[in-house]
Amino acid sequence: HSIVHIEGTGTSNPGGVDNATFWGLEFRDATGVNGGAVHQAGGKVYFVDCKFTRNHAHHGGALYITAADPPAHCTTALAPGCSKGGTSQQTIFVTLVTRCAFDNNTADCDGGAIAVAAGFVQVALSTFEGNSAGGSGGAMHVLKGDVNVLASTIHGNTATATGGSFGAEGDEAIKL
Repeated sequence: HSIVHIEGTGTSNPGGVDNATFWGLEFRDATGVNGGAVHQAGGKVYFVDCKFTRNHAHHGGALYITAADPPAHCTTALAPGCSKGGTSQQTIFVTLVTRCAFDNNTADCDGGAIAVAAGFVQVALSTFEGNSAGGSGGAMHVLKGDVNVLASTIHGNTATATGGSFGAEGDEAIKL
């Protein structure tokens, strides 16, 4: 399982986490199914000055962002036995990543460092180096959601299928 599993609605819900902030932490050598270090299933989460190093998962080597738990398996032509997870929920939730480093994280399927299945994600002033995916998006893969990457360094990320650094499905886009 991931080091941190967050479930929330992004609204004032006593049954969920509305806001979580991680400041100056290092998430290292963690393994999970969806999100080696962190699996965010709703809520508003902020990562500031954090390091994500050598984490591993099926989807999202370091960080997996969605509205609900998808199936714990994935399918691509290059990674047999894997299928994309998603959600039909319309809850709005946010992930903000500022001044973070994602180094040498791996995913069996998509999103070597980060996999986004739903939500709004903004990454600023961060680095992605040496991350890899067996499917798409060595640094980041977007199945569904809005993603902005601002003033960040992306170097030496690889993917076996498509998008050595970034991969997206359908009409989804990563704004750089």
